[in-house]
Amino acid sequence: MTNFIFVVPARFGSKGVPGKNFKKLKDKALIDYTLDLLKNLTSINFHVIVSTDNLEYKTKVKDYGYLFHYRSIELSNDDSMISDVIYNAISQFKDVVLNFSLDNWVILLEPTSPLRSLKVVNDLVLNIINNDFLSYVSVVENSSPRWTLEQGEYQRERISSSLRQKRNIIYQEVGVFYASEWNNFLQNGLISRFSKTILVPKLEAFDINDLEDWDIVYKLI
Repeated sequence: MTNFIFVVPARFGSKGVPGKNFKKLKDKALIDYTLDLLKNLTSINFHVIVSTDNLEYKTKVKDYGYLFHYRSIELSNDDSMISDVIYNAISQFKDVVLNFSLDNWVILLEPTSPLRSLKVVNDLVLNIINNDFLSYVSVVENSSPRWTLEQGEYQRERISSSLRQKRNIIYQEVGVFYASEWNNFLQNGLISRFSKTILVPKLEAFDINDLEDWDIVYKLI
């Protein structure tokens, strides 16, 4: 049976929206949208690890029935690598709690995508169970022309048609989820040439990075 470990990273510091992972969005903290979603995931064998430097949230994480990973100062900086956070969190629990093996799957769910649906997570799980890919990344469609900065000047890409319907579709990576078999993660990281893309709804892909994003998601909710 495939075992799944969901890692929810939630450091307290944030420049775009101070304390955003624990800031109230409508009636609950931003992180709680992700934690509540996972409470309704019942069809698989899974664990949830919440990785945070916010010790005040430890009791609430345990009330959910999830594992609390204290994220060190070194792993809570702006330039900390999420792969290091995942490795550190898994390593803390894999021998004593997770019944862990190299073919287990780790799924990263960042709290900054609060519009993510249970259906999207279930579809990811079904893809993992029914296929042989080693990792997955969420994407959305984007057919807009792109501009690049070349030698100090902005240049519009050459496109075959000015009609949106006739342009080549570009698939843009979004942070709704990242998933990898553990052995593949150790060798290649979350994203590699072995990754399979899964299309997700644009609305669910809305990611909160700054106060403007926060205001938009607040109105949507």
